[in-house]
This record gives sequence, structure tokens and C-alpha cells, in this order.
Amino acid sequence: MNSSLEDALSLLKNWKSDSAEIYLVSIGSGIKFWCKGVLEHVAFGEVHFGMRGVEGRDFSIIVSMRDAGFEYRDSREPLHFWPAGRDRLLFEDALEVRFSNGDSVTLAKLRREDTGASNSSEP
Repeated sequence: MNSSLEDALSLLKNWKSDSAEIYLVSIGSGIKFWCKGVLEHVAFGEVHFGMRGVEGRDFSIIVSMRDAGFEYRDSREPLHFWPAGRDRLLFEDALEVRFSNGDSVTLAKLRREDTGASNSSEP
């Protein structure tokens, strides 16, 4: 489903406030990469993505939100980015950011079970 910039930012702000683990996939300019991390900053013009335990000066991905199109998808809808070893049902929902040059970045919220966090009180 197509989303407005405002809807996209609202979704990303919710993920950030939940401290959700995010799976980021970037496709474009001859490079495809993916990684797991968190949203560190969400603003009108850009989103900052980082990895827990890694300082921003050592690793940061900044996604421009200007002049982009947005597509929201939940785990029932097919996505094109599933890397080897990842089941699409591990994701709650996703936001694809599409740029006019054909590049795209997909941010997908991981289900809590896949983040490695345990609900158990055992040591």
C-alpha cells in the first residue's frame, strides 16, 4: 500500500520509540547489502540507522526521506528482499523507500522472538 511521507515517518517513529530491531536492506548503484540494527533518529528529512554496541562514528546509515516514494507492507504481503536464511514471517511489517533513480531501501521490523531477546526470567 502506498504511504505518504507523514505516514512513513509516523511508522518509523513508533518503531524507534519501541526500540524495535530493524532489518535494513539497500539495493542500488550496483550494491546490495543488509544488516540488523535500530533507528537512532527519525526526522522529516532523514532517518539514521545504527547498530547496538557500535558507535555512530564507526557505522551509520542515513536514509534520505526527501523526494522518495513509500510503500507499507505487512508480513502477509510478498517482499522482494528476503536474504538467505530469513523467513518473511520473522517480520511484522516493512516500509520500502523508493528513489527516483530506481534505488530502494527497505526497513522491516523484526518480531520480538527473532531479536534474540528472551521473555524468560531464567538466568
